[in-house]
Order: sequence, then C-alpha cells, then structure tokens
Amino acid sequence: TDLGTLTIDIPQDTDPLDADELIIGDLPQGSGLVTVVSLNSELNTDELLVIARQGQGFLEVLAGAQVTSNVDETLPDTDMDMIIGELEGSQGFVIVDGFGSRLEHTNFSVGEQGHGRLEVLDFARIETLNDAFIGRTRLSTSVVGGVGTVFVDGLGTRWNIGDGVNPGDGDLHVGNEGRGILEVRNEAWVRAVNDEIVGVVVE
Repeated sequence: TDLGTLTIDIPQDTDPLDADELIIGDLPQGSGLVTVVSLNSELNTDELLVIARQGQGFLEVLAGAQVTSNVDETLPDTDMDMIIGELEGSQGFVIVDGFGSRLEHTNFSVGEQGHGRLEVLDFARIETLNDAFIGRTRLSTSVVGGVGTVFVDGLGTRWNIGDGVNPGDGDLHVGNEGRGILEVRNEAWVRAVNDEIVGVVVE
C-alpha cells in the first residue's frame, strides 16, 4: 500500500534470488520498483511474475542481468506466468537494456486488463517459450481491454517467441480484445515461430 524498492546486484559467486512468485505493485495504492543489474545478477520465480497487479510496478533488467519466470514449469501451458499491467487501473513498466540482459518466460502478457509497457534496448533479449499477448482482455465477461505497448529497438536487440520445438507454440497476439502496439526499430528483430495474430475481437 506504499512504496517499495528492491535492487539485486550480485557478485559472480553468489546464488540467484529465487521466489515462488513476485508481485510488484500489488494494491491500487502501492508502487514497487525492482532493479536487477550487472552480469550474473539473476531473479527467478518458479510460478508467476506480475509487474503491476492493481498499482504501479517497475522492473529494470540492466547490464547483463537475467530475470526468468515459471522456471520449474509448474503452471499449465496456457496460463500466463509473466504479466505487465494485470488488472484494471494498473500501470506496469519494464525495461530490458544492455548486452546480455535477458527476460525469459513461458506465456507473456503486456497489458492484460491494465496498462503495460515494455522496452527492449541495446542488444538485450526476450525469450517467450510459448505465446505472447500485447493488449489483452483477461476475462471473456470483462468490458475492460488491456493496453499494451512494446518497443524493440536497435541492431542486435531481439524478441524470440516460441522455442521452435513444440508444435503450436509461438503465437504473437497484438490487440487481443485490447489495444496493442508493437514497434520494431533500427534493425531490431522479432521472431514468432508460429503465427502473428493482429486485432482479435471475440463475440
């Protein structure tokens, strides 16, 4: 319900920080900032990572750091394990910046019912093993659509969607009952193994 910060800057010989789940900005009055910085700094969640459930959430992955979710693959294949801007009124912001910086997850949503923004910059990499959604309505009965924005910028910066092994995995949905924006700039690269699906309305 207040402000919270966490910085992970771990020497090479220290174990990663592991958690079952992590929520940054849980309640409407809450604001949370997590910074994972420098080579060999790691944050891993076994099940779920939410950046802004109802409040404001900020995640920075910088200078070779790594953040992963659903590392033990306990969630069903269709469940989201990383969400930016989960519920109505939430605001989630993620920056992945610098060579070696990496964000990895199974199913990913930017703007689930709230506002989500992701920036991938300067040789950083995102790995989505299954499906990705930008601008999505979480519940079929909801009239609130999420607003998601993703920028992938710079030569050597990339976002891979689908592992290329499991058939049917690797869909990119831009605007799945919500509003989605994807901008790929300055020779950056986005690769979806299966399909790109733009503008979906379910009646």
